[in-house]
Amino acid sequence: MFQEVGRQLQRWSQRLVNAYARLSVVYKLALTSWLVLVVGTVLLLLVVVNYQRQLLNIQIESLGNIIASQFAASVTEPLFTGDSMALEVLTVNLVKDPRVRAARIVDHKGEVVVRVGRFVAPAAYTPAPHPAGQVIVAKGAVVVTSPVVFNEVSAGEVVVEFITLDVRRSFEWMLQTIVSVALAMMLILMLCAFVFSRHLSRPITSLVEATEKIGAGDYDIEVPSGREDEIGRLADAVQQMATGLQHKRRVESLLNRVVAADVAKALLMDTGAVNGGSEKVEVSVLFVDIVGFTAMTERHSPDEIVTLLNEYFGYFTLCSQLFFGTVDKFIGDCAMIIFGAPRHSNDHRFQALGCAVAIQRLLEELNRRRRDTGHEHIRVRIGINSGEVMAGTVGAQQRMEYTVIGDTVNLASRLTALAEPGSILVGEATIQHPSLAGRAIYRSLGEFSVKGKLAMTRAVEVINIAPDYANIIDNLIEDILH
Repeated sequence: MFQEVGRQLQRWSQRLVNAYARLSVVYKLALTSWLVLVVGTVLLLLVVVNYQRQLLNIQIESLGNIIASQFAASVTEPLFTGDSMALEVLTVNLVKDPRVRAARIVDHKGEVVVRVGRFVAPAAYTPAPHPAGQVIVAKGAVVVTSPVVFNEVSAGEVVVEFITLDVRRSFEWMLQTIVSVALAMMLILMLCAFVFSRHLSRPITSLVEATEKIGAGDYDIEVPSGREDEIGRLADAVQQMATGLQHKRRVESLLNRVVAADVAKALLMDTGAVNGGSEKVEVSVLFVDIVGFTAMTERHSPDEIVTLLNEYFGYFTLCSQLFFGTVDKFIGDCAMIIFGAPRHSNDHRFQALGCAVAIQRLLEELNRRRRDTGHEHIRVRIGINSGEVMAGTVGAQQRMEYTVIGDTVNLASRLTALAEPGSILVGEATIQHPSLAGRAIYRSLGEFSVKGKLAMTRAVEVINIAPDYANIIDNLIEDILH
């Protein structure tokens, strides 16, 4: 068995030697220099990591001894006097420290007086007394003992277990930094080693640089050619590839500005979707309409109106992206946003509510700023409805667009028209879905007569969403505005 393993190793070694022998002198020199530098860097890295690990253990033991000794000093008097209530309070207060998982006080007889928290490895502790300053490491925690002594009279001891997660996180962060620096150094050393070969292999180096730029997404390159051999033909092929990729990027960039990014991606990945394919999906549709826009256009110039629309449509788009929505279209001063298509989602109803609340919260903050600068307030009304629609590309052969069609969309638009300025009107079928249980705060508005529908429509006004989610939205709004 060992002989067979030895023969395999010998064959692999011979293959490596043969491959190395086929390399040019330039690459042999560069590769050898780089390997020597890499080995030195790795050895230095191992030494540094081992030294830092030793320092970490020293820090952990020191921190544990400090915590235990301070706790022992605080319980000295109540332990001597038998004040169990004070001991309980001191122990509870200690365990409130996020670093401390559990603590206990043992009297001089070895009986536990107070214990708070759960020790992760109780079998590791022998009955008291323990050696002063004993440190036990178990399951990501450190247990430290400290005697309670006054005038050389022992009243017992304290045992404190604290979590070393924060300390070890700092060590892991430091380790990652060291490894990152080492990797960066290896990369730099590799580049420096290959600099020596540039003047001997300039055409190949130019191709390597060109392909690296292409890999990084930079297609605006010029590959030197002028050669008639294989290298010249390869350079021409790389140049043609970069030109084609640059043209594709321009098409993608233009498409992303005309339609939503998800739609653009779907169209680019599946060209068959352009032929009018559609599917039945369940989505939530949100309409957001700027209140009083017609009167606004009479008071401002067209340039000011376009600037305002671009600004607020940008905010609507950002909010939709935060909740995985797709801006379907802008209709005058109104935006239509879809949740659940073309990116499918089982939580599209809550995503639509979250987006609506985010838009209203964002406008409240923007209006405070506009008031300080003397500008008029901008208010919107929002309507949301959920249900089945047909989603896909529609239109003529010469001009098509991605959209959703169905009664769900029409009702969402009608609810928007019925909503009061600054409010969010939602179809009752949407708000009563089990996925929204306990996640939204709303009030019922009864039945409405909606244009185009014979039956009465029930709707609710969403006041807010659950506090936990609302706090997240507030943080997102701060990120948007700062």
